[in-house]
This record gives sequence, C-alpha cells and structure tokens, in this order.
Amino acid sequence: MFLFCRMVSGFGIGGAVPIVFSFFAEVLAREKRGEHLSWLCMFWMIGGIYASAMAWAIIPHYGWSFSMGSAYQFHSWRVFVVVCALPCVSAVVALTFMPESPRFYLQTGKHDEAWMVLKQIHDTNMRARGEPERVFTVNRIKVPRQLDELVEMQNESANPVLKVLFKITTELRGV
Repeated sequence: MFLFCRMVSGFGIGGAVPIVFSFFAEVLAREKRGEHLSWLCMFWMIGGIYASAMAWAIIPHYGWSFSMGSAYQFHSWRVFVVVCALPCVSAVVALTFMPESPRFYLQTGKHDEAWMVLKQIHDTNMRARGEPERVFTVNRIKVPRQLDELVEMQNESANPVLKVLFKITTELRGV
C-alpha cells in the first residue's frame, strides 16, 4: 500500500511541477521571470529540507502518541505525515485562488476572460514595478491556431491507412 501511495505521489508531482513552472513563466514579467523561477526551484529544495527536518524532529519519539477515540492511536510517524502534508494542502488551497491561464481561455474561446486575466497580470506587474498608473493598452489578442483547424490535404477516396498515418503524424507534430 505504501509503494502504491508513493507511486501515486510521484505521478502527482510529475504532473504538478510542469504546470507550476509553465504558469509562473506565463504570468511573470519578462525581467523578473528568471529570478522568480530560480526562487521556485529553491523552494523545491527547501521542501526537501523541511521534510528531512520534520522527520528528524518527530519520528524518533517512538513513545510519543495521542488517542483519537478509544480505538485509534496517533503515533509519531502519522504526525510526521500530517505535518508534511500541510504545505501541500495549503498549496492546493492557494491554487484555487489563482487565475486561470490566459492561453487556456483563448484556446477555449473565452476571449473576454483571457483579456481580463491579462489585464490583472499587467496591473499586478506594473504595481510591482512602481508604475501603477500605466494603462493596459492591449486591444487585440492573437488566438493560437487549434490542431482541429488543420486541413487534411487528402481527398475522401484516399487510402484509409494513409489517412490514419496522416492523423498520427499530425498529432505527433502537435505534441
């Protein structure tokens, strides 16, 4: 069961890290992007130090436990798991308050929402620069081309195997 949970955790981390880096790169000002992505990497290492420090501080106390009801004892390793889960839970809560990606809005056809998120990012960046009076001057947004909009260059009577190969290569090119 423990190995299964570790595997699920690995998939979760493997899925979350690229999303966080992409989101950071998308919403940060170009001048500060490298610095803030470096900070993000540093906090990844600080999380490892935090987990090690909590393990060192909590787990060696084998006799340390408390009861929840009459049948359940909360031992030190369970306390360690809860303490290490707190930063993850707080990150999930914080992510619920983050704006959606403007690119996602553009790809789903929600252009007004994308514009509002871009305006919010602009205003936040301008306040951080000390120029809150600068006005958001974007009046056109170029929409990225969808894979669905690719035109198949073969006619209807073409070989079905060639059609499938064409679709597979188109998808791979998109990936």
